[in-house]
Amino acid sequence: MQSLTQLDKWNFTGKDIEFTRCLLDEWYSGSTLSSVLQQWEEHNNKYLPSEIAPLNILCYNVEGWGTRHLEVVDLVYKVDASISVLTEVGELWNKFTIPNFNTFHQQGTNRSGGVCVSIGKHLRATQVQLDIENTVIVDVFNLSDPIRIIGIYWPQGQERNLDDLSPFITQGTIITGDFNASLDEWNSTASDKRESRYPEQWKLAKIVTLNKLKAGVPRCDQTRPISLLATHSKLFEKVILEKVRYWAETNQLIPAEQSGFRPGCLLPTRVLSIYQEVDNNMAANIPTLAIYVDYQKAYDKIWHAALIVKLNRLGMPHGVLKFCVSWLNDRQAYIVFGEKISNKFQIFSGLPQGSSLSP
Repeated sequence: MQSLTQLDKWNFTGKDIEFTRCLLDEWYSGSTLSSVLQQWEEHNNKYLPSEIAPLNILCYNVEGWGTRHLEVVDLVYKVDASISVLTEVGELWNKFTIPNFNTFHQQGTNRSGGVCVSIGKHLRATQVQLDIENTVIVDVFNLSDPIRIIGIYWPQGQERNLDDLSPFITQGTIITGDFNASLDEWNSTASDKRESRYPEQWKLAKIVTLNKLKAGVPRCDQTRPISLLATHSKLFEKVILEKVRYWAETNQLIPAEQSGFRPGCLLPTRVLSIYQEVDNNMAANIPTLAIYVDYQKAYDKIWHAALIVKLNRLGMPHGVLKFCVSWLNDRQAYIVFGEKISNKFQIFSGLPQGSSLSP
């Protein structure tokens, strides 16, 4: 109290006096200097950002552990892999070890087969017992969230059935390995197991309404709706757009006269060419007939099913076509008007406004 009274005499502000009081309380709360320092450290640790180290997982086809084990060990340490899924390890897997790693192995159906999953000893791991050939399942703990690793090696010619793994797939499961699938199998509608799935969270659009009037409260038909999509979804769509554009251009599916929505084919250039042709006809005293057609809401009313059928008939690659189906289906939106937010609603037609894949 005497110290606080002295501060008042020194014309300290009320805020400075309160801060000093808290400082003195903290100082006298500890019996020793070490206890005070410990309190400060505990306080600061509460506000330190949590650091999450990346988890590196290596998947590698060894092609014989006996002759390549040193190369594999060196690779594991170079990529700093905490988890490694090694396939085609052969028969000598148990004669060599990776320092500071626990290994879980299943013998293959031939001399060069087999799968080995190595887990760093700083992680706790348990193997799941199963009767599936060339497959190892390991549960890994001591992470922010536990994960399950399913390592697979399928020799060429072996019948593949991922349905056998269904009972073992849980949340946080990672399936990796060497599937030895041929190009024909991956491009087959019946055997292709890739999902080509567009994330559901990226299908949600936030619609804001802009007033077309300079003043006053607008009616619904006097507003301009703007659809806002996730930024990272647009970046990913640009990658898909390159594949779609390459397929369409190389197969000459787009007429040379098509302008707009294409690199190097600006609409003003097409307008200029029309103007030049009309001007030439006028100079030659030749009449010019032009027909202009404007389709109302052309892209807002596109029928999804018909679009997919047409793309399939044009020969779009199977994987890209599956992605387009997922991209179009189950889209949702909600409207924001001032401070009011509507319920989510389904969108059954049209292309998403603002998407990199939409015109």
